Amino acid sequence: YYGEIMSAKSRACFVVLDDYSIGMSYMCYEHKIIPENYFYISRNGLLQYRDKCVTFDPPSPVLYLTECPSGGDLKKFGTWELDAQGQTWGFLKTKKYNSQGNLAWWCIMQVTNILDAHKGEQMPQITGCDSSNEFQLWIFTHKFDYSFVPQQ
Repeated sequence: YYGEIMSAKSRACFVVLDDYSIGMSYMCYEHKIIPENYFYISRNGLLQYRDKCVTFDPPSPVLYLTECPSGGDLKKFGTWELDAQGQTWGFLKTKKYNSQGNLAWWCIMQVTNILDAHKGEQMPQITGCDSSNEFQLWIFTHKFDYSFVPQQ
């Protein structure tokens, strides 16, 4: 999955803020891919923006950009998948260790931020997964089917 990541409910999309946290914008392009809104899930499950990776540190729900892991334990860093409900949309979730050291499923939800940084702004943040919550449904611009790519 690649391109813009847009909320199916609000039509707001992911943007990178000046402090490298992930925010939301209503200036979405829907059918174009421009560098400012190009995110993708890599073949190994990393949610990326350019050469950086999107992650979070439980218990904080804030998504931010950081260096991608080089080879190491992807489970510790957290890999992403789209629990597809349609061709390019579904629940964007990850399995990552929580603060008690247990692997847990986490989903991204659009919220009005209550934390000091970016207070009152619309942001995608980590929460428990709830398949009835429409603010947890995300749309990617495109889907790439790796089954058509020859193995190396």
